[in-house]
Amino acid sequence: MKNRLGALGLGYILRSLLPLGALAALLVLTGAFLGLAKSTTPNEHASAVRLVTEQAQRLLAQDDLKGLDKFLHQALADSPDMKGYYLTRADNTLFSVGGEIDFEHRQQGTDPDAGPHVLMRAGQPWGELSLRFKTSPTLDRGSSRSLPIGLAAFVGGMVILLAALLPRVRRALAFPGLSVESLFQGLVEGVVLLDRDGQIVNANSAFARALGLVLEDLPGRRLSEFHWQALGRAATKREMPWDLALSTQVAELDNTIVLVTPQRGRRVFAVNVTPLLEDGRGFNGVLATFSDQTAGFEKTATLRQALATLQQQRREIDQQNEELKSLATRDSLTGCLNRRAFLAIFEAELLAARKRGYPLSCIMSDIDAFKSINDTYGHSAGDQVIVHVARLIQATVRENDHLCRYGGEEFCILLPGMAAPEATLIAERMRAAIELRAADLATVAGGATITASFGVTDLALAANNLSELIDQADAALYVSKDSGRNRVSVFGRESVEKPFSQRPVHSI
Repeated sequence: MKNRLGALGLGYILRSLLPLGALAALLVLTGAFLGLAKSTTPNEHASAVRLVTEQAQRLLAQDDLKGLDKFLHQALADSPDMKGYYLTRADNTLFSVGGEIDFEHRQQGTDPDAGPHVLMRAGQPWGELSLRFKTSPTLDRGSSRSLPIGLAAFVGGMVILLAALLPRVRRALAFPGLSVESLFQGLVEGVVLLDRDGQIVNANSAFARALGLVLEDLPGRRLSEFHWQALGRAATKREMPWDLALSTQVAELDNTIVLVTPQRGRRVFAVNVTPLLEDGRGFNGVLATFSDQTAGFEKTATLRQALATLQQQRREIDQQNEELKSLATRDSLTGCLNRRAFLAIFEAELLAARKRGYPLSCIMSDIDAFKSINDTYGHSAGDQVIVHVARLIQATVRENDHLCRYGGEEFCILLPGMAAPEATLIAERMRAAIELRAADLATVAGGATITASFGVTDLALAANNLSELIDQADAALYVSKDSGRNRVSVFGRESVEKPFSQRPVHSI
């Protein structure tokens, strides 16, 4: 099938181009007959030679050798007919040269005006100047009369030639002549011709290499025999682009298709399919082009992988920064704020409360008789008690409150937007929660009963700065300690109020 279509297309082209060759030959003979191609070499350069030699002689008389060399170069640049020059001294040494000069045959010029011309200085021969001129086509007198007729005939013949043969040349290059091998093999993209039944009529070597097959094995086969996968927009269509173009006779453009072959693995192609329609013959099939995009997709995949790696590294760095921040701001045992970070937050909250006029309370808490727990049951048991008490306090505070392990078994709680009466209720809940979990804490502490004491103050109780506010809460805490522990005390304006009485324990 391929050989038959190739021979048919080649013969069609030759039959179409034969009149073109014949008419072109006729026009050439006509031009020759009319004298359009005749040219001669002029020898009428005496005037130019005379001007150049006179100026050269004048500069030489002035002993201006530098000006002489510059003048000769300028004369060559300004003259449209001068081809080149050279100037030699009397001792046959070369003084100046420019343009195109054949030094092996420089004395055999055909132009008698070209020289050499002897230049004199102080009455003695100084050197010789030779000029060379270009040849230019001219019309002889006999042909000048026929020039208008010849030009008119030539131009008219070319117009008639193009008008008559252009449609035939276009048809010669149309389907089915596209099956000629020479029209495909020079293309970098893969090209496939499918007939109306979807069979491969012809393909080029680029497409055969993409499939990993021999070119001669493709005609007569179908593209559906190979393993194709559609990507992107093409994946939403019910058929492959060539099948759609065959069924609808409408072009299918910008499709991304993956070809999987045992020989070359996965290859990604940009596929465009165009229906082949010819006047008088109707629909003949489709032309499909396959542009290999594998390298670009692999580069994109590599970039995506690199980006994913960078993002993962960024997440790890952020996580490490968070860990470093936690190490810098959090107590390693309880996870509460450490003292330095807490004081910085406390200072900022204090300034904001004073500026905006909202209340701010501070609670100090201390685990009762903690030293005896450490001395009796060891520091490990003491650490476990601190951890459990911190969790019970943390479960009681609000999200915007700040809990700090102030030192050892001592905690400090900051409550923005809350005055002393409400903060006292919060402190009482903390105390009761610890007392309620006394049995659990006793298990950790080797049977010892664990309780905690609390002191409360707020910004309205005449504290001038952060240190005074903490000292007020600490003073109230010591009142609770001195009053029998497991209590909540509130700092007063002039004296510490009487501690809260022991209250029944209720589940929180």
